[in-house]
Amino acid sequence: MVPHLAQVLGLESKAQRRVLHGALMGAAFVFAVLGYVIIFVTHARINESQIGLNTTWDRSLHVWMGYVTLTWLCLVCAPSCVCLPLYFLKVRWMLVAVI
Repeated sequence: MVPHLAQVLGLESKAQRRVLHGALMGAAFVFAVLGYVIIFVTHARINESQIGLNTTWDRSLHVWMGYVTLTWLCLVCAPSCVCLPLYFLKVRWMLVAVI
């Protein structure tokens, strides 16, 4: 999606495309966390299990796949949270040490 969107927006350089990619990933992370918070609060209000207990197997599978997906998203976004400030501070030699 990003290369096509970058072409539509007229982003030619790799740095511009990276900023677009980072903005889209950041937005996805924020919306995922907000969605989880809303689900957590809703389940807490009606005293429903947060981890899929006392329910059908397919609902438990749905819950646990959601936790796996959120964990994966956090693992994908974590390096960006560490490297992004360094990138904007032009401390590129430290990026190699972090990665």
